[in-house]
Amino acid sequence: MKVIVEKLKEASSAGLQSILWRILKPLRSSRISGSLESARVNQGRRGCRGGHFSAGSGSGAANRAAAAASYCGLAVCAAVGHCSTRARHQIDDSVTSATSEFLSEIDNDDAEEFNNHHCVVIPTEAGCNNPIVMEIEVVTASGKSVASITAHPTTSIGEIKQQLHTIRKAPYPQRQCIRVEPKGRALKDSDTIKSLQLKYGSKLYYKDLGPQIGWKTVFLAEYAGPLVVYLWLYQRPWIFYGDAASAPMDAVVHWAAVCWSIHYVKRLLETMFVHRFSHATMPLRNLFKNCSYYWLFAMYVSYYVNHPLYTPPHPTRFIAGLGMFLVCELGNLCIHLALRNLRPPGTTVRKIPRATSNPFTVLFNFVSCPNYTYEIGSWIGFTIMTQCIPAGLFALAGAYQMTVWALGKHKLYKKEFTDYPKSRKAIIPFVL
Repeated sequence: MKVIVEKLKEASSAGLQSILWRILKPLRSSRISGSLESARVNQGRRGCRGGHFSAGSGSGAANRAAAAASYCGLAVCAAVGHCSTRARHQIDDSVTSATSEFLSEIDNDDAEEFNNHHCVVIPTEAGCNNPIVMEIEVVTASGKSVASITAHPTTSIGEIKQQLHTIRKAPYPQRQCIRVEPKGRALKDSDTIKSLQLKYGSKLYYKDLGPQIGWKTVFLAEYAGPLVVYLWLYQRPWIFYGDAASAPMDAVVHWAAVCWSIHYVKRLLETMFVHRFSHATMPLRNLFKNCSYYWLFAMYVSYYVNHPLYTPPHPTRFIAGLGMFLVCELGNLCIHLALRNLRPPGTTVRKIPRATSNPFTVLFNFVSCPNYTYEIGSWIGFTIMTQCIPAGLFALAGAYQMTVWALGKHKLYKKEFTDYPKSRKAIIPFVL
């Protein structure tokens, strides 16, 4: 049963009596008036615990009516144990009306203090001793009301999303984005009312992210596609190459297929067994965008590398590019393992990534996202070993996107951790 609790600054016992009278007066003619009026108000030791002024127990349909006043403020509670819904609403309306009237009689400073502590509690059989929960309004960025919800200081954003879904005011939680400002950052599901310093009357801004799909599903699709497409064209299907498909292949072509397969098989295995995602889902549209990028580039690169007229590079250039590719792939794997160990299973905990005893992680001393640094190195190596312009364009496009991601993560690291190493760059040591 809901109980309205109003906390006022420096209220006196006389003020308490006044508020109680305003609450009880409208209920004198109700079915529960006898129970409410039989509530005993004790100001002696028996009814005063820890400096709180309390009301004794009543009987009948309304088995409790309680009020408490502390040194710093006043708390007024009206509690009904087993009364009808109509009776509960009468009590709630009376409390709201009485406290609104009281507000009009105090100065602005006291009114502000009152509003800062205005709250709602859910009592148990023990009385009004449960944790305070506030009413929070959820609105859209344009200010349109979505719903008013109740939450206590330890309520998480994830629980608020679930509440909105339960009352059918919003879709499933993974599709919701909650912010404290219309254009602010999206809040984590683990953020709580207390950590966000929200008060009664605070607003949360809601946005529908649209249909969602799991990160792992997207990663598996976008990495499996390039592997299948490349190996298909590696077979030189007639539809692409016609009668020239029977021409002999150079060893570089075979090595290129091996390296391409190593990269994407590694990414698939990392998705299944290494990566721990901070978010469970992403917008469904990303599936089509990501798959289009990876699959079409795979077809573009593989068409030319596997073409019967392909001309291989000089052996020295091939060996240098192959060596760079393999070293960077191993470095990328080591960084992913190091990042995995920073986050305990089943959590979204974030820590400052640092170099470990693994020599490949030494790049953490210079950049925030060495996994991107190594991956860009891999595709530069692949471009050198194949001497293929489409491979170079793929490396360039990937480098641009990963640089954007790295700059964003670098900025977030510096904002989140006050002791973040100032000498680190985002992706290129000493440069960017």
